[in-house]
Amino acid sequence: METQSKILVLIWCLISFGSCSEKTSVIWLDDLKIKSFSEGIPAVLPKTNAAGDSMKINGIYFERGVGVQTISVLSFFLDGNARQFTAEVGADDKGNKDVPVKFYVIGDRKILFESNEMRVGDQTQKVNVNLKGIKRLGLLVTDDVEGHNKTYSNWADAQIEMVGNSVPEQFPNTDVKHILTPEPELSPKINSAKFFGATPKNPFSYTIAATGNRPMEFSAQNLPNGLKLDVISGIISGKVNQRGSYLVGVKARNEYGEATKPLKIVIGDTIALTPPIGWNGWNSWARNIDREKVIASADAMVSMGLSNHGWTYINIDDAWQGQRGGKFNAIQPNEKFPDFKKMVDYIHGLGLKVGIYSTFTIDKWASFGGPGHWNDPDMLILGNMTTGQDLHPTRLTPDEQYSHMSLFSLLAAPLLIGCPIEQLDDFILNLLTNDEVKDLGEFEGSFQTEIRHHGVVMLRIYPAK
Repeated sequence: METQSKILVLIWCLISFGSCSEKTSVIWLDDLKIKSFSEGIPAVLPKTNAAGDSMKINGIYFERGVGVQTISVLSFFLDGNARQFTAEVGADDKGNKDVPVKFYVIGDRKILFESNEMRVGDQTQKVNVNLKGIKRLGLLVTDDVEGHNKTYSNWADAQIEMVGNSVPEQFPNTDVKHILTPEPELSPKINSAKFFGATPKNPFSYTIAATGNRPMEFSAQNLPNGLKLDVISGIISGKVNQRGSYLVGVKARNEYGEATKPLKIVIGDTIALTPPIGWNGWNSWARNIDREKVIASADAMVSMGLSNHGWTYINIDDAWQGQRGGKFNAIQPNEKFPDFKKMVDYIHGLGLKVGIYSTFTIDKWASFGGPGHWNDPDMLILGNMTTGQDLHPTRLTPDEQYSHMSLFSLLAAPLLIGCPIEQLDDFILNLLTNDEVKDLGEFEGSFQTEIRHHGVVMLRIYPAK
């Protein structure tokens, strides 16, 4: 009897110890660097709505939580160390009254919570989800209306209960990076576009991009009057006064052989006859862009060999503008871009082109991508990125990066590197220098793909009109 009593006491102690040993702590989502858990462009802000205003749902203010704008995905790696997720969700009172939104909590590829369709003025819905054993958590807010804005949505009072000192982490990205693109041959291969448009009586600049061992010499036959070729750099420059189409033959030659390629020059009203390929600094630097960062990517585009594969444009997104002034009351660069012309001249001297961002109003968008009006799926999510926090490697796995590059190449759209080029690793550089994939968009007139992302996903390829 005494032995049996001791066993019962031991069992009770073990049960009591087990139930009391797991200590948990509450992590408020707005205490995290919440922007770093999002890869989307729409705003993600702690303790306010997505516009930076007070978080308010159906007349009730919330001091804690995360404000987002659809489509929004927040991703957390919990590794089985979470126990509960709680929140109140709803459309913010200052959001779009015409667009309903839906909230989802997704754990390890299963929907753990799905809200009703929620509109501005609706009461909040309470979320209380068991996360025991969940490794990957996603918080999704979506809608079914395209071309919308101000779809402000709130994860109010959002908390994750974690075990011990555990905290939500970023998804690990440790898959093997297979390098599949062969090294360029020593003999020349011309990779620049076969079609090039310019307007009459305006500066003309086209670089014959070619891989192969240096030194290399370039030549061109049947250049229109007003153009000249630098045989060392391969830069064709000058001005053409006469409208028309000109068929030119370009050649690159080194000690290992030579390569030729036809080039059709069209002098008229349409430029960008094929989708431009280059760099845009927004996904890496956003509003922290400055002259030095632009020059660094321009230099790296040349020194790392990307320009030899046809990568050409250095695009400066928002945050270069200062006040209007000067002879034409034009937008002037701000203090981060002293001597803007000198910077542009330097980049042009590398055989590259420069683009700058500004906003204007138009009353009609082209419905399909084509010469002079390409689609805009934004920048490639490759390399080191940021959405407002510190630079970090892309969240895409290596296989996803292959798919990402392939799909972008199918679109009638520019290919724009979104990371600091000087920080590229061998894997990303290999992806960007696969000329067979990159050149899919280089046919005359290009082609158009159609992807429907609501309901059934479809991909269609047909000639652009």
